[in-house]
Amino acid sequence: MLPCRNLLSSFAILATALFFVAPVGIVAQSSQATCLPPYGWMTNGKGQSPCLVAAYLISVCDVAPFVVQPLPPTYHYIGPYAGGQSTCACSTITYSAFSACAICQNATETNWSLWSFNCSTVYPGSYPPGIPSGTAVPHWMFQDVATTNVFNAALAQSAGDLPESTASQAQSSVSNSATATGTSASLTAEPIGTAAGTSASLTAEPTATSTQTSTPAPSGGGPKIGAIVGGVVGGVVGLLAIVGLAAFFILKNKKPSQAQALMAEDIPSAIYTDGTSLGLSDVVKP
Repeated sequence: MLPCRNLLSSFAILATALFFVAPVGIVAQSSQATCLPPYGWMTNGKGQSPCLVAAYLISVCDVAPFVVQPLPPTYHYIGPYAGGQSTCACSTITYSAFSACAICQNATETNWSLWSFNCSTVYPGSYPPGIPSGTAVPHWMFQDVATTNVFNAALAQSAGDLPESTASQAQSSVSNSATATGTSASLTAEPIGTAAGTSASLTAEPTATSTQTSTPAPSGGGPKIGAIVGGVVGGVVGLLAIVGLAAFFILKNKKPSQAQALMAEDIPSAIYTDGTSLGLSDVVKP
C-alpha cells in the first residue's frame, strides 16, 4: 500500500505545482499587430506572423508578458532603452523580426544603428539565447543588416523562408551528433548577402570527455522498487511544487517592468510617444 500512497501524493503535489507554474509560460508572448495580405510570404511554417515571432524572441529575456502593439501609419518600433538592453533585443535577428512586423502593417521601420544605439554589445547574424520553443525563425531574418544598416524586404522575400531555425532543430542536431565524449550545441548562421542568401547552419562542438562504467545491480533483501520509486517521485515533485509556489509569489509581488507599465491599460497614451520615452514596447513618429 505504501507505493500507491506515495504515487497518489505525488500526483496531488504535481497538480498543485502545475496550477501555479503553467500560467506563467502561457502568457509569455503575443501580438496584436496584423500583417496585410500582400505580406503573407513573411509567415513562418507554423503560421506565425513576424510580429508574433518578434514577441517570442523578446520574451526570452523579459520576465513580463510581452505584447507587440500594432502601428499606425508613419510610426515605427524603436530599440531597447538604455536600461533595457539584452542579448535578445540587441540581436539583428530580433531587429529584422520587428522591421518585418512594421513593414507588413504598411508602417515604417527604423535602421539598425538607431535600433541598437543603447546596446553595449550587438549580435550580428546570431541569437545567443537560443531559439525559443513554440516558434520558428525564417531564414530571411538572418539578413546582414549590420552591413546594410537597414532591413531589406525585397531581399528577404528572395532569400525565402527555408531553412527555418527552431529549438527542436537545435536539439535534434545535438542528438544526432552526440558521441561518448559529449557535445554542446551552438546556433550559428551565415548572413544573407546583398545578392544571394546563404543557409543557416547548426553545429555541435565537443566539450568534455566522460567515461561510463556499469555497476552490477544489487540483489538481496533491499527495499521494494515501488516504494523507492514512489518516494523519489514524491520528493522531486514536492521540490517542484515549492519552486513553483515561490516563483508565483515572487512574480505576484514583483514591481511591474517598464514593458508592463508602458502597456498597462490605465496609461494608453504611453503606447504611442513623441520619442521622449525610449522603450522597446514604444512606437514613435519618424
